[in-house]
Amino acid sequence: GRYERVLAKYKKYECLVIDEFMLNVATKEETRDLYELVEGRSQIHSTIFCSQYQEVGWLERLGKGTSAEGIVDRIRNNSYRIALTGDVNMRELTSQVRR
Repeated sequence: GRYERVLAKYKKYECLVIDEFMLNVATKEETRDLYELVEGRSQIHSTIFCSQYQEVGWLERLGKGTSAEGIVDRIRNNSYRIALTGDVNMRELTSQVRR
């Protein structure tokens, strides 16, 4: 019952930020869990995905399959994209500001 309680908790947040999205290749279980979360939040609450990977590589990193396609479809069809580009590394910029 703990899994269901934790999942229900994350589905209720008005805004959920998932940082380092797709940093590691997802297992089948992780993909299934992420699908349940994204599906439960879709069209109801805001979710922000921060990733160093381009969207075109997400499906493969999620292991392909039905759950992976469902995740990518829900993100792709209901999102605004903000692409940050530049030559300065975020950590370098932060360290310059602290000086």
